[in-house]
Amino acid sequence: MLKQLLPGLLLLMLAGCGGEAEEEHQLTAAKGNRYYGGTLRLTEAEYLRTLFPPAINDPVSARIATQVYDGLFHIDPADSRLKPLLVESYEANADSTVFVFTLKKGVVFHDDDSFKDGKGRELQASDVQFCFANLCRQLPDNQSFYLVRGLFKGAEKFYRSKLPQAAFGGVTVLDDYRLQINLERTYPQLPELLALPQFLIYPREAFERYGTARPRAVGTGPFRLALVEREIAVTLERNPRYHRRDVHGNQLPYLETVNVQFIPDKRSELAEFRNGHSQIMYRMPPDQFVEILGLETDASQTGLVGAVLAHQPEMITHCLVFNLRRPGFQNSALRRAFAHSINRDVLQGTVLNGEGQGPADHGISPPMTEYKSDTLVRSLAFSPDSARQLLAKSQIPDEKIKLLLYPDGSRNILVGISLIEQVKRAVGIEWSLEPRPLSAFTEQLLKGDFDVALLSFTTYRDNPAAVLAPFYSKNAVSNGGNTYPNFMAYQNPAFDRLYEAAQTAEGRAALRKAHQFLVNDAAVVPLWYNEGYYLLRNNVAGFAINPLALRDYAQVYLKPKPAPASAKR
Repeated sequence: MLKQLLPGLLLLMLAGCGGEAEEEHQLTAAKGNRYYGGTLRLTEAEYLRTLFPPAINDPVSARIATQVYDGLFHIDPADSRLKPLLVESYEANADSTVFVFTLKKGVVFHDDDSFKDGKGRELQASDVQFCFANLCRQLPDNQSFYLVRGLFKGAEKFYRSKLPQAAFGGVTVLDDYRLQINLERTYPQLPELLALPQFLIYPREAFERYGTARPRAVGTGPFRLALVEREIAVTLERNPRYHRRDVHGNQLPYLETVNVQFIPDKRSELAEFRNGHSQIMYRMPPDQFVEILGLETDASQTGLVGAVLAHQPEMITHCLVFNLRRPGFQNSALRRAFAHSINRDVLQGTVLNGEGQGPADHGISPPMTEYKSDTLVRSLAFSPDSARQLLAKSQIPDEKIKLLLYPDGSRNILVGISLIEQVKRAVGIEWSLEPRPLSAFTEQLLKGDFDVALLSFTTYRDNPAAVLAPFYSKNAVSNGGNTYPNFMAYQNPAFDRLYEAAQTAEGRAALRKAHQFLVNDAAVVPLWYNEGYYLLRNNVAGFAINPLALRDYAQVYLKPKPAPASAKR
C-alpha cells in the first residue's frame, strides 16, 4: 500500500494586477467550513484521447475519466494511499491467487439514454465482470490486455478465442454484490492494479449503445459528462446521486460544474490564468518559469492576483525510446551513441530552467521511490568521445531520423530542439522534429510509425516492475494493426529473464539488474525526473497535488470571496 509522502510543498502568495472570473452559482455553506456550488475552471495543454477505460494510456484522458467513472479502488491524492472506492470489503486466500470483493450497495450509474427510461440503475457485480472481461477481448480499442495477460485466470485463452462472456473464468459473479477474481499466480498487489484507470467500471448498456471509440462516458463517478467540444473544452456536471461523503458527512462532490479548456500553448494558458479565466494551471511556460518561481522575493511584476504556487516531486520520468523495426536501431551501438550524446544537465538547467526534480541519472525510477536500490542504477553518462566510437560501429539509417513527440504546451518541442542540437554537435547525425497532437502521437506509437520518441513513464511504488513492462518481449501485443505496450519492438531474452524474476516476491535484486540492463542497452534513455508545478487561485480548496499527478475534483470546493471592508461595518 502506498505510504504517505512528505512533499514539502512550496507555497508562494502571488500578487499583481488582473481579474478573477465571477462564479455562476451561489455558494452554499456545508459542514466543516465546506461550500457547495460554483464552477471550477482549469486548463490542459493536450486534448483528451479517449474515455473508454481499456484504451486509456495518456494522463489527460485518465484525469478526466476518473471524474466520470469509479474503480474498485483508487489512490487518494490527499495522502497517496490506496483506498476502496466501489468496494465495501475484500479478502484473499493464503497465496493471494483468489480474491473475493464485496461491492458497496446503493451505488448507481449516471442517468443516461442508454438505460430504460433514461434512469441509471444500481451497480452490480456483473458490471465488474463485464468490464474486466472486455480487458481480455480483442476489442478494437483495447490496449490494456497486457495488464491481465498471464495474471487473470484464462485470460490468454479468452483473448485468442471468441468465447461468450460467461466462459471467462478470471472473474466469477457470486451474487449481485460479490465477485471473485481468480489468478494464475500469486499477486498480492491486485488491489493496487485495480486502481489503474484501465479498470474503471462502466455499464454494459452504454458500451452496447456507444461502442468503444466515443466521446460519451457513463459511470458512477462524482461528475457526469455534460458537454464535449472537440479540441476546445469538456464540461462535467455534478452527480446528485454520488455515493461518497466527506469526513463531515457532506455528500460529494461540492462543485456544481467543472470546465476543462484545452490550450496547446503554455503562454496562452498562463494568460488565461492571469486574466482570471481559469483557476488551476499545471506546469509553467519554460521561458517564464524562473520569473514565476522568484515571486517570493518580487511579486510586483507578475500580473497575478490572489494565487498560490505549489509544487511536488512526481514519480514521472521523461525518456527517449527507439523503434527497433527501423534499420540501425536493432544495433545497440547506435542507441548508445545517442544516449552518450545527450547532456541531461543542459536539459534540466537551460531548457527546462530547473522545472524538474533533476537530471535522470538513475534510470527510469525517480529518486523518491521507496526502492532505494534503484538509486544504484546509473544512466549512461554524457560522453561525446564514447558516442563517436560507438557510431563507428553503427549503421546510420539512410533516411533522416525523426523525433516524434507531442508538444505538451510547447515544452517538449523546446526539449526536442535541444536534443537534436546536442546529438548533431556530438556525432554529426542530422535528425528532425515530428510534433503531433497527443491523439495522433499515440496512434503513431501504436502503429510503430516512428523512429525515436519522447515519452514519459510513471513509476508505481507498490509495483515498480510495471515501469519495465513496455520492454518485455511478450508484451508486444498485437490488436487490429496496433501493438502495445511494447510498441518499440524491443526483444532481448536476457532482459526477459530478469523481468520475469522481478515479478516474484524476492525479485528486488532482479528488478535492479533488469533496470540497469535496459539502461546499458539503451533501450530507453532517461532524460529528467518530473516535478509538478501548479498555479491555483486562493479561493480553490481541497485540491491535493501528489506524486502521481492524480486528480479528485470531488474533494475540491470554492471558498467565498471575503466581504468588502465597508460591508463588515
